[in-house]
Amino acid sequence: MPAALVSASLAVSSSNPRFSTPSSSSTKLRLFNPQDLHQFQPIRLPRLAILPAISTNHTARSRPPSALSPAEAAFMDAANEREGGDEGKLKELISVISKELADLGDKLENLSSSPLAALRMVDVIERLGIQRFFHEHIQRIIRLTYLQWHEQFGLKNDADATLLGFRLLRIHGYHVTAGILDTLKGQFGDPSTFKVDTPAKISSMIHLFKCSQVGFPSESTIMEQVKEFASFQLRKVFLEGDQSLLKTNNLDMEIKFALEYPRRYLLPRLESRIVINQLWPSSGSLYKCLQLAKIDVGMLQKLHQQEIASLEQWWTEQECSKTIPFRGGITKSHFFTCPAIYEPEFSAFRAAFTKSCSFVVIIDDEMDLLDCDPNDILKFNDAVQRWDPSPCDDTPQFKAIVPSFFATVEDMGAEASKIQGRDVLPYIKKVWQELIAGYTENAKWRSASCVPNMEEYLKASLPSISSTTIGLSSLMMMPEPISDEALRLIGPGSRFMHLINLVSRLANDLATFEHEAANGEIASAVSCYQNDHGCTQEEAIAAVEGIIQSSCQELEWELFKSIAVVPECYRRGIINIARTSCFVYKRGDSYSLADDDEYSTLLKDYLFRPIQ
Repeated sequence: MPAALVSASLAVSSSNPRFSTPSSSSTKLRLFNPQDLHQFQPIRLPRLAILPAISTNHTARSRPPSALSPAEAAFMDAANEREGGDEGKLKELISVISKELADLGDKLENLSSSPLAALRMVDVIERLGIQRFFHEHIQRIIRLTYLQWHEQFGLKNDADATLLGFRLLRIHGYHVTAGILDTLKGQFGDPSTFKVDTPAKISSMIHLFKCSQVGFPSESTIMEQVKEFASFQLRKVFLEGDQSLLKTNNLDMEIKFALEYPRRYLLPRLESRIVINQLWPSSGSLYKCLQLAKIDVGMLQKLHQQEIASLEQWWTEQECSKTIPFRGGITKSHFFTCPAIYEPEFSAFRAAFTKSCSFVVIIDDEMDLLDCDPNDILKFNDAVQRWDPSPCDDTPQFKAIVPSFFATVEDMGAEASKIQGRDVLPYIKKVWQELIAGYTENAKWRSASCVPNMEEYLKASLPSISSTTIGLSSLMMMPEPISDEALRLIGPGSRFMHLINLVSRLANDLATFEHEAANGEIASAVSCYQNDHGCTQEEAIAAVEGIIQSSCQELEWELFKSIAVVPECYRRGIINIARTSCFVYKRGDSYSLADDDEYSTLLKDYLFRPIQ
């Protein structure tokens, strides 16, 4: 990466903490290892049809009451409506699974079994999105696993346990170094002759591939080697391997999803449906987990449908909805967050996120119109900076927006202030003001047909990606207050938020720069990079993609550092913004494109189609 670009506040920290791990007996671990992976060309998979088509009509949505009942009550009401008494079944399954997790924890504590069985159960529970029912049991298993971890050899000379343990321990905030992967790297063998010829080896490759996605900046070399090797083997077995192997536990489905939606793109709850379809019906503990997940999916669908219906009603009551088109609509805006922040108690967060996203979209679209008078944009910016609608009195398009926009922000600020126990409206106003100022600067470049340098572009365009605005407006609606220390770590002005903005902006630019250039928006990360470095468009695209990758790796480090201070719901809420941007823009602008069938299928499956 050219030094000039790195200097534009994009540098990745090269430091890492000193890790300490408990000692254990030294054992030799048998695994695999690529040598000189770069000589092998990656195998390209065709576009992956991730989810099977389901010929089920959308669940009908009834009009909600004037206000949603408390989230927990709505959640349980949804359960009571389902045939077969799902509420009782839910409680029964939670009780049975909790006992099994407790037994697995007892065996770990008594050193009477390998951690593998317990880790596999934790992994499937988290992939199914039902971990909130078993928080204490999961934390106990993770802690006991860490006590058995050896920095050089992992877990009990067990490759699968080591790979699974490395990823889960790191995600849960335990200090495990990538040195274990470096140790394993020497035993992979020649990638051209190594054979993934059993279901167990396929699972190992999937675990190895996922390990490469939780690396920190100082580990980039080993993580890249691990990713190349594992993805090469997975693509090879998918395209050329024994197809009967892939039918074991529908491993072909798991490979597809793992390759198409790595951690950078993964909205946690989207994986639930694919895991249920992949493993159903199974037996024993796994069957019980799948049963619980199916019930949970159905109950959450009903809750999300109620939320969407209520938000659609809110939108129709806004004066601007009568005259200004809303690209994407309420459902897509809601889908931006509900697969990541899905629990019933976070309904207020999802509502604030959706409302904020709604105004971001319509304001951005109005300011991007080719016939929009630049003077009207300046007046709108003046109105927002002063928080006074009068400058827009003679600008018809913005005059229609301002009253609803101001009222919505003020209402969210008042509600958030009650939750946070202090007046947070000034903070929320400030991030909206910075957003509109960024939009105004972009409009000036467009009007002047100007391509700024990369540093100038990022300074103005990072606020205009709206991540900080939407993030702060909705995070303040979490049901527990956030401390000043936590806000300094992940809030406006933090390195964490800078990286969220950077990833979101660059992902957006890569997907939309050609379309926007055709409409007069010539300033983008790609064009600015080309202008700064005199390179081809392809070279600029590759450089921007490289910045996204390194920024996502640094985000993993920032996420890890924040675990001790920032509540889990806040960490998940903010990291989701970057992952949603990567997800939405991975094949173009899925938010705007009505013909993105894969995105549309994921949305409809998640929100409306019951699992049969």
